Amino acid sequence: MRTKTSPMPTAQRNRSGFTLFELLIVVLLIAILYGVFINKLQLQTSGKSTDEVTLETIRTLLGQFPSERRREIICAEPCKSCAVFLDGEIVKSSKFPLFEKTPLVWKEDRYGEYKTIDFAPIIDPEHGTTNICFRYHLFRNNSASSYIVQTDERHFYVFKPYMAPVKIYTTLDAAKNALGSESLLPTEQRNYNF
Repeated sequence: MRTKTSPMPTAQRNRSGFTLFELLIVVLLIAILYGVFINKLQLQTSGKSTDEVTLETIRTLLGQFPSERRREIICAEPCKSCAVFLDGEIVKSSKFPLFEKTPLVWKEDRYGEYKTIDFAPIIDPEHGTTNICFRYHLFRNNSASSYIVQTDERHFYVFKPYMAPVKIYTTLDAAKNALGSESLLPTEQRNYNF
C-alpha cells in the first residue's frame, strides 16, 4: 500500500525585513554622505572661524584648501578686512580682520638689502582698482610668500618660504637675521671621527 505523503512545505515569499546586501548599501550611502558633510563642514569652518585667524595661522588656513588651486589671502586698504581667494575668486564668508593698521612688509632685494614693498593693486573692470596692503600666497608645492611683516614697533613676523612656522621678533635686525639667506641653504651636519 502506498501511503500518501504530504507535499513538502514551500518557503513563502513573505519578506518582512531587509537582506544583508540592502543593509550594506544603506550603510555605504550613509558613510559617503557623512564624509561629504564633514569635508564641507571643515571647509566652511575654515572660512567661518575667522575670529581665530592671525598672522601665525594663515598658512594653516590656506593649507585646508585643495593644493591644486591658487590659494591667497588678500587684504584691501585700509587693511581692516582680509579674505581668502581661490584661483582669484573670493571664498564666500571668508572675510576676517587681520590688522589694526596697515603693516609694513619688508623684503630682501637682489642686492641683499631689505626694503618695504607695495603690493600691486587688483584691477577689476566692474569695480575699478582696489589697493592692496597685504598679500600672502601658498603655492602648490606648499612653499609660500617670504618676507617680514611689521605690525608695530615691537612686532616683526618672519614668513620663511618653506615649512617653518611664523616667528615673531622684537627688532627688524633680529627678523632680518632670521630670514637671512644663510638659513635657507642646507648646512653640513655630519661629524667625522678618523
